[in-house]
Formats: sequence, structure tokens, C-alpha cells
Amino acid sequence: MRRRPLMAVFLLLATFGSAQAIPRYSVRYGQDCRLCHQNPTGGGQRSAYATQYLIPAEMVTFPWEEERLEAIDPQIGKNVSIGADIRTLHVVTEEGSGLDGFFQMQGEVYLSLSVDERNMLYFEQGMDRTYDLFGISYFLPWQGYVKVGRFAPAYGWRFADHTRLVRSELGFEPPALSDVGAEVGISPGDATFSLSVSNGAGGSTLDNDARPALVARAEERFSLGPLAISAGASALQHNGIVRRRAQTGPFAGLYWGRLSWLGEIDWVWTQAQGADEVRGLVATQEVALQLWSGVDLVGVYDYSDRDLDLKSGKTTGYSVGVEMLPQPFMSLQALVRSWDDVGVETTQTLLQAHFMY
Repeated sequence: MRRRPLMAVFLLLATFGSAQAIPRYSVRYGQDCRLCHQNPTGGGQRSAYATQYLIPAEMVTFPWEEERLEAIDPQIGKNVSIGADIRTLHVVTEEGSGLDGFFQMQGEVYLSLSVDERNMLYFEQGMDRTYDLFGISYFLPWQGYVKVGRFAPAYGWRFADHTRLVRSELGFEPPALSDVGAEVGISPGDATFSLSVSNGAGGSTLDNDARPALVARAEERFSLGPLAISAGASALQHNGIVRRRAQTGPFAGLYWGRLSWLGEIDWVWTQAQGADEVRGLVATQEVALQLWSGVDLVGVYDYSDRDLDLKSGKTTGYSVGVEMLPQPFMSLQALVRSWDDVGVETTQTLLQAHFMY
């Protein structure tokens, strides 16, 4: 079996990973991302509620007693709070490769300054060039906000794993996932809507073609008896000088009992200057079974066809593993992942330790 060159790219992307949300929890709790994160579209620093109560008292296998919960305090001042994420990965590739061994997947620190209950300044610094830096003000109706600065536009499910093809193939891998611009969002009832305009410069600090990118996302959450449902759609449009790109597609999530499912499918149209338009398709499916509190059995299927007019060029990936949150601020993951990239197959075993605050 030949080694898969694309995996080297994926691992390098993971090495510079930025903190993301876990959409499974949003579906499981029937809430939008602001329940657990300072950023209303998810990812980055966790909210005081998540840090001080939800994670240590509800999500873990061994909840902390009240006395230990009282000692948790991310506030370093009256209006200033901090946070951090550290992920270390160990990889074993079938037949061995130069990629085997330990990788520092993530090192991220967060700092937020709450001017008052409606205004916040936010800074997130990761390894290499990955960072978010924005101000946000909640002054619109329906818990609406305006965000201006550098951030990752809200699109689809914001999976923590950047090797999910609906992240890496759609341009949401570090350091290019964040862009400079402005975003508006509202949350009437159980729905959320957001619209952002940004440079579309792929992580550069300045626009390189003076043509902005537009990203829109809409999601609705509701229940049918014991079944919790989240459903929505996203769209991105960037008419750059060198390349035009458009992508859109639905995403959905279901939660019933201890079982959850997340799915996303996106159609992509790209056209380089002087070339014909290329149509592609990207999809991800995730199924998770909560064995007990803090322990999930997770299976993932990834699919990508970069050119629907060609019979070749497809990538598929399968993974199965266990994610554990035995105690607050530390999670463990073990999974086996198999990829077939245009006929080149690779199987890997990954072990991950994640420390968070």
C-alpha cells in the first residue's frame, strides 16, 4: 500500500489548528454557539458559563464537587477574562513515514475585555500566523450584534478537526480560515442568521484584489417529540480577479436519546482567469453515540469530488474512535482513520491529548 502524500498536507494544517467549536454539543443541548463561546458563531474562548459550570458539572465523566467549582475563575480583572487550548497529537501511519510521532497540533491563548454587557474586545493568538482580533457590540434587536475585525466567517458546521473535507476543501483551514471584515448577526427565537463581508484574501492582512467576499448562514432549531433538530444552509461568493469562487449547501443535525448525527454537503464552483468553470462537491457525515457522560463513540465519513465532470479525482475518508472528557479541562481522543485519495490509500492511528480552559 502506497503512502498518501495529501496526508502530509492535512497534518501540517492540523499543526497550525485554531480552536473551533464542537457542533455536536450545539445539537445535543439545542442551543446556538454563544452558550459555550464568547464568539457568537463559535470557536475560541469559552463563556464563563461553560468554563465554570457546563463543562465541569455537566459534560464530564467525573463532575467536580461544588467546592472545586467555586475555585474556577477565568476572570483576571473586573472586565477581563482569559482562556487557552493545548492539543498534542501522536500519529502512527501504516508502513511508517516521516510523519509518525508527536505533533504539537494547537497552542492558543484568548483574552477578552468586556467593556459592559453589550460590548467586548476579543483577541485570540495561535501558533504561527493564526489569530482573531475583533470588537463586537450587541445593540441590534433579537440579540443582534455587529462584529468588526479579523475572524472566521460563519459557514456550515464549524468542526474542530480541520481535516474534515467540508473545512479543508472549502477554504476554512488555518491560517486562511480567518479574514478581515465585518459581520452582522441576529437570533430571533430558535433561529440564527449571519452575514459577513470580508477581504476574501485567504488569511492575508490586506485585500489583494479589492473585491470582497460575502458569506451568509442561517440555522433553525426545533423539536419533533424526543427528536432535536437543527437545520440550515450557508453560501459564499467571491468574484476575485484571478479566480471566481462560489459555494453553497445545507447542513443539519439530529439528536435523540444518546445518539447524534451531523451532516453537511456543499457544491463548489470555481473558475480561474481564462479557464473553464469547475464544479465540485464536498460532504461530511458524523455519527456519535454517547456511551456515558463524557464518553462518545464517533464515526466520520468524508467525501470530495473536485471536478464532477471527471470520473477521477475523488477523495473518501473514514474514521472511528472514542472521545473522552474524564474531568474538566482535559480530553482524550483515540481514532483510526483511513483515506483513499485518488486511489492512494493510507491508514493512521491518532492519539490526542487536549488541555483547555
